[in-house]
Amino acid sequence: MAQNKAKFNKFMTGAVTATMVATAIVPVASAASFTDTDNLGDQVKAEVNKAVELGFFNDGTKFNPSANITRGQAALTLARYIAGDSTLKAYAEAKGLEGKVTAFVDVPASYKNGETFQQELFYASLIVKNAGAFTQDNLNPAANVTRSQMAKIVTTTFGLEKAADFESKITDINHLDAATKGFIETLAANEVTNVTTFNPAGNVTRSQMASFLVRSYDVVNPGVAAPEVVSVSAINATSAKVTFKNALPVGADFNNFEISGGLIVTEAKVSADRKSVELTFNAELTKNQEYTVTATGFKDADGKVYADSKGTFTWEVAEGVTVALEQTTAEQGDKFGITVKDAAGKDVKDAKVTAVSYNENILTSSAQTSAEKPEDVEFEAKKVAGTVDVEVKTELPDGTILTNSFKVTVKEEKVTIANSGFTLVPTGTNILGAATDGTEYKLANTAAFKAFATAKTSVTLGDSADLYAFAETNGNPDISAIDWEDTANAGKKEVTNVKSSNAIVADVAYAAGVITVTGNSIGKSTITVTFKDGSKKTFDIEVKDVAKFKDISVKQTSVKLSDDARTPGTEGVDKAVIDIETIDQFDKLFTAGVSGTGFVTVTSSTDGITVGAPGELNTAAGRADRLNIVGGVGTLTIQAEESKIVKNAKVTLSYFAKSTDTKPTSTKVVTVNVVDVDASVDASDLDVVIGNDTIDANWENVTTTSTTVYEDVAFADFDAFLLDGKGNRIGTTAVSASELLTKTDANVVVASDNTTIAFADTDAQTYLRAADTVTVKVTGDDTTKTISKNVKVSYKNSAVLPNAAKVSTNAVSIKVDPATYTLEDILFGIVDEDQLVLDDSNAVNIAVKKNAKNAGYKYNTPLVTLTGTDGKPLAFGTALYGSTLTELGATTAIWNNDFINNTLLANGFATDGFEYDLAVSNVVSTSAADNTASTAGVAVTAGNSVTFTLVVKGIYTDGAKAKAVANAEAHATLLAGSPVTLTQAEKDAAEATQNLLAAPVQLNISVAGK
Repeated sequence: MAQNKAKFNKFMTGAVTATMVATAIVPVASAASFTDTDNLGDQVKAEVNKAVELGFFNDGTKFNPSANITRGQAALTLARYIAGDSTLKAYAEAKGLEGKVTAFVDVPASYKNGETFQQELFYASLIVKNAGAFTQDNLNPAANVTRSQMAKIVTTTFGLEKAADFESKITDINHLDAATKGFIETLAANEVTNVTTFNPAGNVTRSQMASFLVRSYDVVNPGVAAPEVVSVSAINATSAKVTFKNALPVGADFNNFEISGGLIVTEAKVSADRKSVELTFNAELTKNQEYTVTATGFKDADGKVYADSKGTFTWEVAEGVTVALEQTTAEQGDKFGITVKDAAGKDVKDAKVTAVSYNENILTSSAQTSAEKPEDVEFEAKKVAGTVDVEVKTELPDGTILTNSFKVTVKEEKVTIANSGFTLVPTGTNILGAATDGTEYKLANTAAFKAFATAKTSVTLGDSADLYAFAETNGNPDISAIDWEDTANAGKKEVTNVKSSNAIVADVAYAAGVITVTGNSIGKSTITVTFKDGSKKTFDIEVKDVAKFKDISVKQTSVKLSDDARTPGTEGVDKAVIDIETIDQFDKLFTAGVSGTGFVTVTSSTDGITVGAPGELNTAAGRADRLNIVGGVGTLTIQAEESKIVKNAKVTLSYFAKSTDTKPTSTKVVTVNVVDVDASVDASDLDVVIGNDTIDANWENVTTTSTTVYEDVAFADFDAFLLDGKGNRIGTTAVSASELLTKTDANVVVASDNTTIAFADTDAQTYLRAADTVTVKVTGDDTTKTISKNVKVSYKNSAVLPNAAKVSTNAVSIKVDPATYTLEDILFGIVDEDQLVLDDSNAVNIAVKKNAKNAGYKYNTPLVTLTGTDGKPLAFGTALYGSTLTELGATTAIWNNDFINNTLLANGFATDGFEYDLAVSNVVSTSAADNTASTAGVAVTAGNSVTFTLVVKGIYTDGAKAKAVANAEAHATLLAGSPVTLTQAEKDAAEATQNLLAAPVQLNISVAGK
């Protein structure tokens, strides 16, 4: 039976929802036509029937409920549903999926010409891959669908979500990876599954698949009934619970609820089944007064607004109040609160509490001198162990005063220490000094060591190295390496003994707080360190052999030369210079060269070429010419003789380990071919070689000993070879003229000054996000004519920059200290110093504490997430190592800082913040004079609140918009050959290219003062 499109509710957001919403289903099979479903239970049979009616299944007269469903069948069920009225082929073609989606490897395009099932499977695979249900390279259509795979398919397809505080009762999924476990828990949170043992590796039968699909469908399509309030009851003085007959539509938030009595709803927490909601109000309820809650603004699938539904309740304070501390025994560092409950066991949160600790060295109280709400009272166990008296005075709403006394015992803190690795540093290195490469900071603490240092666990034979080890205490990184000396307690050595398990391999010594390892012979050993408390730590180290000469390396093994040249002896025409290196047993350059009495000889097998240039060879008695190698590096010149053509000539380099050897230890061969050319003919073409054909805006930070990255390309560095009609080199020419042919887009700062291609300024390192090429017309002169050649030069920026931003659209409800806040404070969060691990020696943030309640932020975590140009999430704010408290206090929107860029990575970007294009609307406040919201910021006072809609139109790297306009004008000037000033529309277009947001977003925000 076909479904009526008008009755479909919108799905939750997800990759497949926009496609599925507008689809009507016309299944060929009828649920009633199945002959093998009569023995199913009533619920399962009903779910199978509904699955058929919705178009998930279309299988003729037999359903085969107990058969395992395969991945190909699962793909077909979803694809039929998505395609709706259309055939799979027609739907896929209408959406252009063949050009948009890469086909599965094992369901290739050739299936289109196969059997009917193959044809359907091909188009179905495109549809489900486009929907995000299957994402691997292979579909594996014949394999059974496991229950864990089903969880991903269903959760992704229907966009199911779970509350952050949802606690699953499923007992057999803890061994799974986080993503798979999350999919299964999401099914449980939405009551798609209600089991306690999920059996994730088990197969899924067809009837089970029908149940999972139908239940998921019902979650996101709760029906067309209007929200009907069943009951309302007060939770405490500032909140109430509303229960509904039917599930609320997806997306309900505080804007959908109103309360009488001059109060405002500031927060709405919807239950997992969406049949109840907990409302929070901006002020306290009045005792024994009746209030009306109105559910309003909900719409059906066609956009028609449902009628309002109302419910009433009265706030009453029960008698028989009990005051209790959450803990009367605590460990050092513990924080806990207090409860005030009525006779029914409900919180009396409108009470006022003063809690006095009579020994603040043992226990402190946030309500020591002034009254606070019970939920705001916090006790903290200090570093002194012992027992302390606590007196609590509680004032109830009716004026009653309760006095209670407690004894709290604070025990010594239980400390757990976990090893985080170690490294051997050459003896004499001052890691706490001012090394320009930032070495000392890379070993400054556990977090820096794990993130930035390269651990070395070996020492070279005969050398000594100092042992530095790192640990985490109670899950948090230590702020320095392990202190072997225990400098905090002078004269009390932390280490009592160090020992090497194999003294033949390595010696170990301990003195003045330093553990030193010396390599005696090649092998492995374990270093054991014993501490004064009897505990031990072990470190596995290796002694490696010193570098020794192993062989020679020839950089070029094949050479093509011309027999005649206009300028004889021209490298690249009739001459080639081959680089030779000596290498060690680790295949690295051996700078000492050939060791002992060994030597390298060079011989040529063919007349017509000569080898060696002045200084390259020397002749020793009884031997052929020997190759000079200095510092591990040498060269060999191969010269073609005029008018002598040779093919496959061999130049042999032979290494002899001893002066008395008659046979070489190893040989390397260079093949030489000399072609016949006429140097007197006119040149027909140019062969242009550029030594550095890629330039990098971040060149200073990526130059290494093995790879050179350039900041510019100089035309004078071009090697231009004249070619005859056969493409053979006949001579060289100077680059007499060059022209930059291609002009790139306005945001690229590559320009020509007629001699080089370079970045116009150093800001390219901060703003350039896309790699590209420019084309240069290179001109050289032959004796009779001018020849030109187009050469491409690539440019890029290897620095990782912000490339994309997303803003959460979920409603935000926060309670803050009364103050004025910028919109940036809400977008990026306000840092909570108490939740950070700070390295006092450098005054920087090194990590967020393991037990942090809000990821290092006071009120809300950042609403913005960033992706870098490398495609990975970009760290900023509390997640960014090395941020000083001053930086974090000024703005948490930093994506880099001087500490990392200048000290650890030596990057030095021009900017580190963001600018925004924001709008504020729908402002509602309890007191317009004192509680406001605008683009200038949000202001709230105690007990009041303000709600508003925030529209984020754009997020930009700070300064990028201005730079884009400047680059666009420079680009236009370059094209025009004279100064150009852009119109406002052109400036706006240039700025828009820097917007990190794909599209504007809006979200509802409620800010209440504590």
